[in-house]
Amino acid sequence: MFSAAIYTTAPKMIQVYGVSHAPLPLRLVVWVLVACDVIATIVQVTGAALVGAAYSDQKFSTTYNQILLAGLAFQVASFAIYLLELTTTLYKARNNTNS
Repeated sequence: MFSAAIYTTAPKMIQVYGVSHAPLPLRLVVWVLVACDVIATIVQVTGAALVGAAYSDQKFSTTYNQILLAGLAFQVASFAIYLLELTTTLYKARNNTNS
């Protein structure tokens, strides 16, 4: 949920640097990214629980590890989208003030 807290700072920064420079609407940014964070957390917890149950039953399945890794990969992808949104906004704002 730390990622969700970070995602809520994006609209504040975008408002400071100019809403017109943002590639996506502010409300969409927050809702989509926080929803992605919640989904990623659920997938990670599910994968971790399945891995724990498998190890306690002496059943070593890579499927559960793959579920856990999928949740991590999804979270990294959503954070990359956040960084792209923020970087694009800051880049456009900087180039707009220099011209």
